[in-house]
Amino acid sequence: MIKVVHVINCLARIGGAERLVFDLAEHSQERPVQVISWWGRDNSLIKGGTASIELISLRPFTWKALRLAIRALRRAHVVHLHLFPTLYLGPFIKTPVMFTEHNTWNARRDRPLLRPLERWCYSRIDKVVANSEETGAALARWLGRSPPGLSVIPNGICLGRFGNQPRQHQTGNVILGMAARFAVEKDHRTLIEAMSYLPNSYRLRLAGDGQLLEEMKAFARELEVHHRIEFIGVVEDMPAFYASLNLYVQSSRHDGFSLVAVEAMASGLPTIASDVDGLRGTVGNQALLFPLANARALAQRILEISESAELYESLSKYCVTRAQQFDVSITARLYDSAYATLAE
Repeated sequence: MIKVVHVINCLARIGGAERLVFDLAEHSQERPVQVISWWGRDNSLIKGGTASIELISLRPFTWKALRLAIRALRRAHVVHLHLFPTLYLGPFIKTPVMFTEHNTWNARRDRPLLRPLERWCYSRIDKVVANSEETGAALARWLGRSPPGLSVIPNGICLGRFGNQPRQHQTGNVILGMAARFAVEKDHRTLIEAMSYLPNSYRLRLAGDGQLLEEMKAFARELEVHHRIEFIGVVEDMPAFYASLNLYVQSSRHDGFSLVAVEAMASGLPTIASDVDGLRGTVGNQALLFPLANARALAQRILEISESAELYESLSKYCVTRAQQFDVSITARLYDSAYATLAE
């Protein structure tokens, strides 16, 4: 049996990479899977414990934890790395190393002086997996070449956690929602501004936390839409969150693959997304896309869908069908095959 050890910054509740690690562990034949969390202290995704993961946390630092981490890396057949700065550990690990690229953009790509260092790091990783075709293409453009063994394995979700049933159109108040950390790349600003172009019967629920939370609250007050927006913080019960909505919006500026968008689709919600690489491929329907950072166009798209029972219900059916393509059991099988090839 192939022993895989995952290394990631932390196991925070909100995050596609963190959820991928959790789901791969849940579907692994070897239990528990060792996961080294080395950069952050937030491991709330496994709060209360889980039989599928043996967490080795290096924050706060202890020599015992370091010894456990080193032993795990030495005994592994494959070490699977996720996110930055974990990426930079790759060249120093002797075990075969896989790295998953999770996004079409990151701040390092705005600094050309970092390109030689990035090329060096990627060239010393045995296999790179992108979570979408767009993510892989963006990485190759940044590096000026394809990294070693580049392949695409789309992320997936545990479909059984969600309804997988189309929604019926309802009259009355329309509840919109989005779940994402409050960061520039998630572009909550456009969604909040769109609320100023929508009637008072439209409400917005925003799940998540992050650096820009207070700034976005102030922006909502500035536009005088704060009384129609609920900032609900980190949500533990995501199926219940989706059940409380009529429409889902993902307004990100950059996204390699949006797990929350797939979860929303699996919940039967017409899922509107910005027309950018990654999200475009996830949603896969022009009727659900709006031009990047265009609040008026987003508001118009919301009105078109929510005011037409026929359009709402047809898009709800489409979203449920679309989500079935992203079953995490398929993702796990593809990773297992990649691990076996790499371990050989």
